Amino acid sequence: MNRFIKFSVLLMVVLLWGGLLFAQYPPADSCPPVISELMPYPGARGVPRDAEIRFNVREPTGCPASGIDTTTGHLEIWIGETRWLETDELRYEGYGYYCWVSWSGDSLPPGAHIRACVSISD
Repeated sequence: MNRFIKFSVLLMVVLLWGGLLFAQYPPADSCPPVISELMPYPGARGVPRDAEIRFNVREPTGCPASGIDTTTGHLEIWIGETRWLETDELRYEGYGYYCWVSWSGDSLPPGAHIRACVSISD
């Protein structure tokens, strides 16, 4: 009887530990990439004419590494509720997902913000 209790407790601990470990890694479709850095910052002063926006997309914390090597998506710059610029140029560079965007104008207009929609395939 004592062995049965020990076995039952051990089994429950293993199942609980496995469940907690699995809970750390949500399904891949619930782990969309997130922007981790952005240069230059939208609305920054002194952004030159035909400047370039570069951002790095990484997998969110708590998601398993997927060994991703291809990606498609697009970048949008919005001012209020108006889409000001959109591009589909997005490519993998080995250290993260980078996108280069250029635009004409003296600087990114005040109040502009960036939205990135990225879908990943392996």
